[in-house]
Amino acid sequence: YDKATDCILCASCVSECSILRANKEYVSPAVLLKSYRMNVDSRDAIHGERLAELVKDHGVWDCTHCYRCQESCVKSIPIMDAIHGIREDAIELRGMKDTSGSKHAEAFMSDIEKKGKLVEATLPIRTNGVVWTLQNLLPMAVKMIMKRRTPPPPPLVKSAKGIKIFREMFREMTEHVRQDHKSHKK
Repeated sequence: YDKATDCILCASCVSECSILRANKEYVSPAVLLKSYRMNVDSRDAIHGERLAELVKDHGVWDCTHCYRCQESCVKSIPIMDAIHGIREDAIELRGMKDTSGSKHAEAFMSDIEKKGKLVEATLPIRTNGVVWTLQNLLPMAVKMIMKRRTPPPPPLVKSAKGIKIFREMFREMTEHVRQDHKSHKK
């Protein structure tokens, strides 16, 4: 939170954002950083409304974590921490679990925690549902089957080597992130 207030609105993060090049409607790292700063301010009375806007299309879930915004920041502000904070807030504190972005993040984290790797065959279904996946990804799936490039089905996905140690590290990391996020909210 402290570093978020250092933003001088130079827009270097905006000019380097790879998503804005592909999608002009994306809200931009600068907007997300400013929103995060306001959302963690205890005096802010509309953070719930702001958060509801940020989780819509072209919002916080469109960020691909390329870190270009953060690398280009002349004030060395950890912009990605703010974006992660907004996502965490949306999922954990506000119950906004009905967006495809939040569902994707939860499915991704669940796979990593359980197996140490992604279960790619089911990720689109858990993100967007069966109907959407069949309507939008079936042609690509057929091509992948024909070329023998399909990911293994879930029962055949084995856990990564050293999964027990990894799970402990994963739990510690997620707990650290939650505690860090809670301390920013105070």
